[in-house]
Amino acid sequence: MKKYLFFYLLIFILSNSIERINAQNKSSLSTIEVDRLTYQQYLNADWKNLIKTGKEAIKHHIDFYYLKVRLGIAYFHVKKYRKAIPYLQEAYTADPKNTVVASYLYNAYLFSGRTLDAYRLAQYFPFSLRKKISFNQDKFIEQAGIAYKQDIISDYTADMNNGPVEQDVIKNNAYYGFDMLNYYNGGHLFYMNAGIISLELQHYYVEDNIQQSEAVSLTQYQLYFANYSQISEGLNWSFAFNNLFIKNTEEIVQSINPRRSGLITNTYITYDFAGFTALRKDFNAFRMGLTATFGYIDKNWQAMPAFELVYYPLGNANLYFYTSPAYKMEDTDIEDANQQIEEDFIIKSGFGLKLGPLFVDASYTDGNMYHYIENDALVVYNDNEKMSQRYELLLTTYLFKGRMKWYAKAQQYTKTNYYLRNTQQQQINYNNQTITTGILWKF
Repeated sequence: MKKYLFFYLLIFILSNSIERINAQNKSSLSTIEVDRLTYQQYLNADWKNLIKTGKEAIKHHIDFYYLKVRLGIAYFHVKKYRKAIPYLQEAYTADPKNTVVASYLYNAYLFSGRTLDAYRLAQYFPFSLRKKISFNQDKFIEQAGIAYKQDIISDYTADMNNGPVEQDVIKNNAYYGFDMLNYYNGGHLFYMNAGIISLELQHYYVEDNIQQSEAVSLTQYQLYFANYSQISEGLNWSFAFNNLFIKNTEEIVQSINPRRSGLITNTYITYDFAGFTALRKDFNAFRMGLTATFGYIDKNWQAMPAFELVYYPLGNANLYFYTSPAYKMEDTDIEDANQQIEEDFIIKSGFGLKLGPLFVDASYTDGNMYHYIENDALVVYNDNEKMSQRYELLLTTYLFKGRMKWYAKAQQYTKTNYYLRNTQQQQINYNNQTITTGILWKF
């Protein structure tokens, strides 16, 4: 019996040894075959089959330098730039002197919308490669542009009958802006905006069936600074400050005597402030971020932390989906001893896609957007009307071989105007539209 047990044990050990030897030979042969096949597919520009072969090889734990190079280039040529980046990164780390890999990685970053990663990488390139990709950070201004925004306002004047009525009605609202941005020291971006908002409103006051009105002009001067810095590969930190100086001019008709009246003009200046900071991280098909805005708007302090999530299902910027929930906290009146904190949940969601030469971005924002701060604190809604249920459509295209960016944005949202009737607060909901257009020129 012991002889048989020994015999079976010997056979078991020998069969396992043979299987291991065959597996090693098979693995060795598979690596050679994968190298031969992917090289031929690379020469034939057979990108789809190269990707298929490469994925199958990796599944069987076959991996080597040129497989990474070929997979990265294949994904690049099928325009899945975000999927190309990990392979090209590993290949570049293994051999930074390979200018072909370096060039592909640089462009994959650019076409994925990861400009700071691209510029951070390029600062280490040799002069010949930097010249080849037209990389130059010696410019004083990288890009500059202008923008114009106009509100299309419905007439929401309240019924002036039935008791004393007091209401402010916006008649015109326009924005004029100048933008300038510059990349510096590889992986850093400085952005500056100077803007003017011109707002005209009418203050109505009715008492004893006698209607009076005052024309009020508000001119807001905006000076905005932002800095975006690359901390490490795919991770960037940003901060911004927006200083708002509001000049308020009131023209009041005042009675001097029963036969004569005069026009009195009062002017005073107020100051608002908004700030922003964010930490954002790019992954293969995602971008995630933690952001926070804070501000001093119309004598109220506020803070708004938020989370950002962007998904690129195709591995490029031709299609993406995004959402950003935010939690807004604002005091009701800093001068009131019984002040309360108003809390609101705001969420913005949307998608973007490329249609020929046109990039389309559509979004919807829901929540109480009173004194709302957005776009990295570049846009501040500091009037006294609540905004909600906003729809946006943004169109962007590039002209003159990509040197000029043109964009146009349409917005429609619900606004709520508050007024007094018989000393009691009332409200009117109305629809408001805005049209924004601008150009940005790359020097």
